[in-house]
Amino acid sequence: MDAVAAVIVHHELSKVDPGFCLAYLAHAMLFVNNFYHCSNEEQRGRYLDKVLSGEWIGGMGMTEPGAGSDLRGMKASAKQDGDDWILNGTKHFISHADLADFTIVFMATGEEQTARGTKKKITAFFVDKGTKGYNVRDGYRNVSHRGYTNSVLEFDDCRINKRQILGEVHKGF
Repeated sequence: MDAVAAVIVHHELSKVDPGFCLAYLAHAMLFVNNFYHCSNEEQRGRYLDKVLSGEWIGGMGMTEPGAGSDLRGMKASAKQDGDDWILNGTKHFISHADLADFTIVFMATGEEQTARGTKKKITAFFVDKGTKGYNVRDGYRNVSHRGYTNSVLEFDDCRINKRQILGEVHKGF
């Protein structure tokens, strides 16, 4: 659907149940749309097909303590180690991560020089539930959105392979 239709659906859903509306927005609109445009065929087969069939739930982790959704303030990072990547840091306010079979997380992966100075490179990675070094904790209580849950994601030397890279999605932040 186009942007106007998406806003109408969001508006109508929020009249009935703000928690469900947030779940719809986070999962259907943000997650699936971004996933589709950035993934390759192998990743679509492994992850997206299962999400679209309802077999799996996916999450998306961007916000951080002290930075919110300001990607320039991101502290969570990933460093390459051969063909693997090592993820470290914390994400919070992550929608339905407690239910997710995997989460797409955004990590700082270095810096680059731009016309406006040094900027962070941000790369997205798939992290499967149960991966060693990846912990999902209960998030913060929601007063007005009882059907909506959020979680804190902790990465402590979480090792993933190169096939789990979604890509540099926010170069120059």
